[in-house]
Amino acid sequence: MPKPRWQTIVNHPNYEVSTMGQIRNIKTGKFLNPYDDGKGYLRVKIDGRCERLHILVATAFIPNPENKPIVNHKRGKKHDCRASQLEWVTQSENIQHAWDNGFFKSRG
Repeated sequence: MPKPRWQTIVNHPNYEVSTMGQIRNIKTGKFLNPYDDGKGYLRVKIDGRCERLHILVATAFIPNPENKPIVNHKRGKKHDCRASQLEWVTQSENIQHAWDNGFFKSRG
């Protein structure tokens, strides 16, 4: 198993995010416990703000040269916030991924 890499979180200089989707306080070394936001995404509360974990990981570790706006979970597992399981996509790519993988429920 690869050793996690750590990066200071943009706009939250007292916290680090890892490639494995963990958040820790730099000063205390304590890890934050993510929670489900009711829509299936994991969030952490940092400096009074509720941040989506997958976005923190992607911003820190996944290059985005085309400046795509959405972080996609490659396998559709919203609780898997490892950098290796995330990618930047456009809105249309995100929708196509959901259709291709059966994540949309058909109406009727």
